[in-house]
Amino acid sequence: MNRDEAFEFLDRTARGIAEMFGSSCETLVHDMGDPGHPILSIYNGHVSGRTVGSTLDILGTARHLDEDARITDFVNLYATTPSGQQIKSSTFHLIGEDYNLALGINFDYSSLVYANRTLVDLMSAQADL
Repeated sequence: MNRDEAFEFLDRTARGIAEMFGSSCETLVHDMGDPGHPILSIYNGHVSGRTVGSTLDILGTARHLDEDARITDFVNLYATTPSGQQIKSSTFHLIGEDYNLALGINFDYSSLVYANRTLVDLMSAQADL
C-alpha cells in the first residue's frame, strides 16, 4: 500500500465513522510523519473548530509530538477542549515505508453528561414510601 492508498482508506473510514455516529463525532486523518501532525482531512470539524491544515490537537495546543507519540495508538482517552466540551479521543496509526498517517476519532459526549444529570434528578427520591 502506498501513501495515496493509505490516505484514501483512512479518509473513507473517517467519513464513514463520522456519518455513522453523527454530528458529535469528529473524525480526521493526521500526517504523523510531520512533528506538527497537520490535519489532512476532517469531518464534523465543528466539534473542535479545526480544519484541514490545522496543527492544533484536541486540547487546542499546537505542540510538536515526540517520536513515541507519533507512532503509538491512544485509545479511549478523556479530554476537555478549551471551550469545556468533554471528549473521548482515540488515535490509530497506519505506518508504511513512505508514510505515517493516523485516524483520529473525537466523540463529544457533553450533551450526554447533561442528560444524565437530568435523569438522575428526575429519578431521585428523598426516601422509600
